[in-house]
Amino acid sequence: MIARLNLILVNVSLAAAAVAVFQRLSGLPPLILFVVPPAIVFRVSGFGAALAAAVVGAVVGDYLFVAPVGHVTVHAQGL
Repeated sequence: MIARLNLILVNVSLAAAAVAVFQRLSGLPPLILFVVPPAIVFRVSGFGAALAAAVVGAVVGDYLFVAPVGHVTVHAQGL
């Protein structure tokens, strides 16, 4: 169980680092790289672990590399 978790975290971390490097070089994040960790984990550990890797990769990719769509801005007048 711990080995599967380590495999998931290492693969997703490597994918996040690769996306960060490509984003720095090209300006756009190639989030397709987050498909690789579930494929590797599936090959090594099976479907359940691959599903967990896909969920972790989606959360990490969304949190780190997708810009927020809407945000609240307060404009103070007279300051």
